[in-house]
Amino acid sequence: MLNIENISFIVIHCTDSSRDFTTFEQVNYWHKSNGWKSERSGINIGYHFFLNGKGQIFEGRKFYGKEVEKGAAQYGLNDKAIGICLALA
Repeated sequence: MLNIENISFIVIHCTDSSRDFTTFEQVNYWHKSNGWKSERSGINIGYHFFLNGKGQIFEGRKFYGKEVEKGAAQYGLNDKAIGICLALA
């Protein structure tokens, strides 16, 4: 778990897959296949938020008050960044 006060960056990612067909569940599965798993919630997706092609927002890694689950998609910044992924292509 990370203290929210230690977060210095927001990292924006894109899926490089079909905007209209890429789902939160698919990305969660892809990350599970890579062996990613959060410390507390057990969710696999490495991002804190995922926005699909319809503009719906899904929470990935969780926030617990002033604590945040460590991300898994910001190589070198996982301990100080919030990750957001957009379904784009």
